[in-house]
Amino acid sequence: MALVVAALAVGLFANLHRVDHASCLVEDKDRAAVDGGSDMRVYTDCGIFRVKDSLFLMRWDSADVYQGIEVGESYDFETAGWRVPFLSWFPNIVAAEQVTR
Repeated sequence: MALVVAALAVGLFANLHRVDHASCLVEDKDRAAVDGGSDMRVYTDCGIFRVKDSLFLMRWDSADVYQGIEVGESYDFETAGWRVPFLSWFPNIVAAEQVTR
């Protein structure tokens, strides 16, 4: 029971940590194999992000958001979560708005 409560607390706090990234150039994107599934990843000059549905954010449109992000274009991203290398965690893209040049 304590493990479930701890997992919920970490998930909640990760989604409360929001960061805005301005004018990030998308260099590549792919789907990486993770725990029998896949993780949609976006590689930018601002860092590596993932696009994933989230119960805490009440968000279920990650495939649409991922599909709308184009390699070679720049975006303003809002992310939730942290980069934790030893757990292979990446910030989750909450919103993506294309920057016009």
